[in-house]
Amino acid sequence: MLQLPSTTIKMIRSHKLTVDIFPMNKILNGFLLSGRHIAINKNISWYEQRFAVAHELAHKICNHTCECKWNEQEADERAFKLLISDNELLEW
Repeated sequence: MLQLPSTTIKMIRSHKLTVDIFPMNKILNGFLLSGRHIAINKNISWYEQRFAVAHELAHKICNHTCECKWNEQEADERAFKLLISDNELLEW
């Protein structure tokens, strides 16, 4: 199972999302399907999988509807914040 910070897991649950890991082409890390399912590439490293989950969750949180450069940058920035563990946040 993919290890994610508890706050990220809570956000996934609060948005009623499911996360599934499938084999995909290596150029695709993941995607948000129908606004309810996060599909992640099984053929990438665990840390790339973690980031892909957070990135797709960020798209959902931000209500992104297109893959424009600005939305991708915003999803990346929010993904980093989503991956800060609870302990790291307390220490910070």
